Amino acid sequence: MSGLVAVVAWAALVGWIAAGVLLVLAHRRLERLEREHTARKWDIVALRAELRALHRPPDDGSRPAGGSRPVGGDTGSPVPAGGAPGRTRTAGATAWRRSHRRPEGRTRRGPS
Repeated sequence: MSGLVAVVAWAALVGWIAAGVLLVLAHRRLERLEREHTARKWDIVALRAELRALHRPPDDGSRPAGGSRPVGGDTGSPVPAGGAPGRTRTAGATAWRRSHRRPEGRTRRGPS
């Protein structure tokens, strides 16, 4: 084997090793950045929840009597079935399915 071929082979080997090391370092950096991004995202979620809690009117019965609305934009909600006043329920998947049912009189067409 000539000297030039050996030098080119060693240079190629060193290049492959350097590319592998750079790839591993880039992958580790991306994982770290993803973890930091996720942590920031959950910090923002927690801060938003805290902000909503600060803007929520107090539930101590100090709402004005009569038909006047509170200034905060919360119009209040009726008492949910089986619930307590001031506590709202979110609609779940079952409520969505019920509201998106097919009309009663129609059924699926059979094969023709």
